[in-house]
Amino acid sequence: MNTARRTTCRALCAALLILLCAAFPAAADTAGDAAALPLSVEVTAHGTAFIAPQQKNSPSTENAAKREALRRARLDALSAAAATGLPTGPLRDAFIEVRPVLEHMAAGYLDSVLVSSAEKTPMGAVEVTAKAVVRLRDLAQDALLLAERQHLHNTPRVRVQPAPDGSGAAAGELGKLAGGLRDRLRSGGFALVPDTANASDADLPVLRIVLSAAQAADGISVSARVFAPADAGTGMTGDQVLAQATCLARQKEAVPSCVDALWPRLVNRLLDVWRGLLDAPRSIVLLQDEVSTEPNAQRIDACLAATLTRAQSVALVRYSYPVATSQMTYAGLPLFFGQDLELKSLRRQCGDFSLRYASPVEIRIGPAARGK
Repeated sequence: MNTARRTTCRALCAALLILLCAAFPAAADTAGDAAALPLSVEVTAHGTAFIAPQQKNSPSTENAAKREALRRARLDALSAAAATGLPTGPLRDAFIEVRPVLEHMAAGYLDSVLVSSAEKTPMGAVEVTAKAVVRLRDLAQDALLLAERQHLHNTPRVRVQPAPDGSGAAAGELGKLAGGLRDRLRSGGFALVPDTANASDADLPVLRIVLSAAQAADGISVSARVFAPADAGTGMTGDQVLAQATCLARQKEAVPSCVDALWPRLVNRLLDVWRGLLDAPRSIVLLQDEVSTEPNAQRIDACLAATLTRAQSVALVRYSYPVATSQMTYAGLPLFFGQDLELKSLRRQCGDFSLRYASPVEIRIGPAARGK
């Protein structure tokens, strides 16, 4: 393994937090607001489900409708808690933005759910009313973490590099074009990465836009090609052209003006490529330290797969006390998995873990230090 790519959970999460706070200065203040919320709130929740026609010799569809209505009431409890307990503004907006993910982890936010009534309606449905105690502070903090991470999807990290043709005839003009394109990207909300920066800084990928020029029959053909760094987890190589836009300049002096022609063709493709990189399924070996038994390792795997929307599958491959080795398909960067371990819902349902090592193809976790 390349030791330069090794990092701890604290370093990973701190690096991402620095990037997020730079892009969104109010993030730290909002985190403080979340920490000041009450631990929990009690709400009244409702859920309704229609009773399907019952087939002969089949289980009661009314019971199935009651279970579905209760499931919807549990989800409604989160929305009711957000509506009554979260102030209007960034915290409530964060909840709305990532609500489907929070609902997927709902069990971790519910201290109790007591059904007060379950009634059939004239429309052939079952309506459940329940009293629920929701862990409001945990809900808000997880919503904020997930929403801030989601904002990265709209802020691609890019680097613009002119690559003059062999003769160097358009070198100066390509440099001007690169400068104009950088200005357009910066004003469009993209994060510009200097050529001197480490491409793997903060373990977030950097897209490269390589500008080149070639003599054509009726002028100079200017090309902008988009590359991404190699990623062993997805099998991507660094020489794949992921997007391309071209422009024809009638004269050498017109090359810098190609930014207006290249921009609309590049901007949407850059966002698509960037989001694809962040959310690409990765095949990762997951090592768990200090696992007492094989059944416990299986329980942790099942909990991770059930709780995390990005963990598409987690299966135990080998157990040799005290280390469990599993194969995980994870739709996201290893950095994101490190953040997932910080989610309050996951800690409550699966256990309190820390990230000890991460690479594109291997992640090692273990019990978090006491008192964390």
